[in-house]
Amino acid sequence: MIFNKINELFTNFHFIRSEWLYCYVIIIVLLFFTSILKKNKNSWANIIDKKLYKKLTQKNKITKKSLLSTNSIIFTFLVLIILALAGPSFYKQDVKIYQNQTPWIIALDLSDDMLKKDIAPSRLKRAKFKIKDFLNKNSDNSFALITFTKNAYDIIPLTNDFKTINHILSSLEPEIMPEFGHNISSVVKHSNKIMKDNNLDAANLLIITSKGATASDFTDIKNLKNDKLNLSILSINKNEQISLKDLAKINNGIYSNITNNDSDINYISNNSKNLSDYKLKNKDIITIWQDSGIYITLLLIPIGFMLLKRNMLNVIAFTCLYNILTLSNFINPSNNLYANSDKNLEYSPSLTDKILYNNNQIAKKYLDNKNFKGAVNLFEHDNWKAFAYIKDKNYKEADKILSKHQDATSLYNYGNSLALQHKFQDAINAYSKALEKQPNFSDARVNKKIIENILDKQKQQDQKDQKNQKGQKDQKDQKDQKDQKDQKDQKDQKDHTKEQEKKSNLDKQEQQQKALEKSIEQRKKTNATLRQLPDNPEIFLKNKLRYEHWKRQHEN
Repeated sequence: MIFNKINELFTNFHFIRSEWLYCYVIIIVLLFFTSILKKNKNSWANIIDKKLYKKLTQKNKITKKSLLSTNSIIFTFLVLIILALAGPSFYKQDVKIYQNQTPWIIALDLSDDMLKKDIAPSRLKRAKFKIKDFLNKNSDNSFALITFTKNAYDIIPLTNDFKTINHILSSLEPEIMPEFGHNISSVVKHSNKIMKDNNLDAANLLIITSKGATASDFTDIKNLKNDKLNLSILSINKNEQISLKDLAKINNGIYSNITNNDSDINYISNNSKNLSDYKLKNKDIITIWQDSGIYITLLLIPIGFMLLKRNMLNVIAFTCLYNILTLSNFINPSNNLYANSDKNLEYSPSLTDKILYNNNQIAKKYLDNKNFKGAVNLFEHDNWKAFAYIKDKNYKEADKILSKHQDATSLYNYGNSLALQHKFQDAINAYSKALEKQPNFSDARVNKKIIENILDKQKQQDQKDQKNQKGQKDQKDQKDQKDQKDQKDQKDQKDHTKEQEKKSNLDKQEQQQKALEKSIEQRKKTNATLRQLPDNPEIFLKNKLRYEHWKRQHEN
């Protein structure tokens, strides 16, 4: 049992900040030059008589021994401190994640006024840049994204997945909106609905717009006033919008005009009310490698006392070095091993990498550089191996791995793989199982909702097609019955009249057949569009907003 534990520790052993090990090369070079200088100092021994040299150096023996001992202590000190700075790690530990629980609702104006180019490259593009900066500035919050013209519409429900929001931003254009206009009060009304639907005690609302507020906006927002909804307005306009500034004051909110730097975003972020305390982030826990270098630094304490006994200057110098280097790394540890890289360079592990990194770390480097096959061959963890297969679009192998596991993360990844294969119902089942295992799995809930919307649209189209086909069939049956009755009542008519009727019937049947074929062709086009939804978010958003607009009209 003990042997297995020790074996496991050494199997997992690696350095978190391995670049510090290169400092050993500097120490070796210093030792080399020190030995050369020592030889040069003793060059008098080759010239002076040995007995005389021995007498001359007799008094310095104790000093030399003391110096040699001090140098050895300094060398040991350097070796240990570099080893500590390299961050030796043997095991992982669960860490709780805390975040500010006051979410942000970002409302983006998609009226035609946002297409003006008085602010380069355009008002809308600058607004999108500001949203990205705002997400990075407030990364510990959750966000919902809505757009508005005459009315407000959901784009992204509350989520912590900033990549999804950044990905969808490029598809937000005025042409996806089902109606024209500009109504700020609809945003406040819709935000209150989001708070109610998500059981939120409080929320921050950031409205990004280029137009001023109207009298009806003031009246409606005064009626909709909610002390738990903190209003902020960012004006994408060269000129200050006094009406928007006054509108923000209704809820004691914040107004800022767009700037060429981050001062507008910082002003809104820093001055927004914190309406709730920091709490556990959906009870999420992450696993990170623990830095054991702090324990090695304990060995430096007795070494410091040894140096104190010999030379106070050495103690002062090395204490300063210790404080600067250790504190900078242990308080703000490097996370290079876990950082995502956007560089698309061909990666090939060097000899140093093979020595210092384990297979999972080298595989992660392969994955970051989009060498998915290399990552698959090295990953030892099933979830990571399956993720690499998904990125490589080898869904069959990914499904084989993920279907063996029943934890929430595996089921979530399995659902993603099925969704990318257009197996939407199976994907929903996988997401549901993941939510059963982890009810607060927000990413699984968001993906499930998106896939359910796609399936709903497919079912609606299928029902519409079936209804059309049934109506055409009933119409055809009624026509046939009528024709039979006419033929029976008009048996005594002339032959040429019967031929004309037959011809007329055939023409009508051909028209019905063409209508049926047209309906089938339309259904094929609709299904083709649905299959393209994951790769074309603009089409999906346009259809989603149109459907939402149609649904609201029928409800009213």
